[in-house]
Formats: sequence, C-alpha cells, structure tokens
Amino acid sequence: GGFNSSGLDAVLKGKGISSVFFAGSDTSFCVESTVRGAVDCDYSAIVVEDACFSAYQQLHDSTMTTLGFHLAFFTTTAQVTDHYP
Repeated sequence: GGFNSSGLDAVLKGKGISSVFFAGSDTSFCVESTVRGAVDCDYSAIVVEDACFSAYQQLHDSTMTTLGFHLAFFTTTAQVTDHYP
C-alpha cells in the first residue's frame, strides 16, 4: 500500500489533508491495502468505485463490500468531477 514504508502520511498531514480519494487497478490488492493504510493513519478514505477494477469482477465486488464496512466512503467519477471541476 501507498502508506507502507513511505513518507506519504507525513506529506499529507503536513499539508493538513484529512481525506484521500482512491482509484486504481487491482481493487482487491493495491487499492484495498492503501485504503487500509490511510484509515490506520486516521484519514477519511473515499473510493471512486467506477475508477477501480480487478482482473476478476468477483474479487472487485468482494473488496468493495469489505471496504464498505466502516473503512471507506464511496463515490463515482461523475460526483467527483461535479464537485471538483
């Protein structure tokens, strides 16, 4: 994950950032581990669900269900672009 053994947490906290958006490939590995790292560091995690994918839909769906249990909020690319043009 992006927070493991990196300076990402320090950089984000140094800028006063408290929420992080997530998108990427391999929802069930890379995205999930980075979301978990963010939550462990006390960030609000917001997963852009239509901007994430896995090689197998079942893995993607399972991970999204897991993340939905008190780990992350969900949004779509349309909602993000509407709020942050």
